[in-house]
Amino acid sequence: MQNIGKPRRFLVGLFAEGIVDPETELVSDGKVVGLVKSGVESIALGRVISLASVRRGFEEIGKTIDVASGGQVKVTALPFVASKSITINDLDLST
Repeated sequence: MQNIGKPRRFLVGLFAEGIVDPETELVSDGKVVGLVKSGVESIALGRVISLASVRRGFEEIGKTIDVASGGQVKVTALPFVASKSITINDLDLST
């Protein structure tokens, strides 16, 4: 009853040492706790980033999770890059 109304899975950002293929399982203590959805090398960040769906309890920022194919990933905050708000005063409308 404690889980009623709470999400079972969370979309999280991951930092990885290398690109993790989509549909790769994330494991903890031999149990599947998540699934990588996408991965790419970010030019803006200069590192590999991924999106994954993880079970409740594995969404905490900074948590390290094992990758079934080897290696580890670290949960990070989304969005990966903070957005910058712009106003009309920031635009050059002289052209």
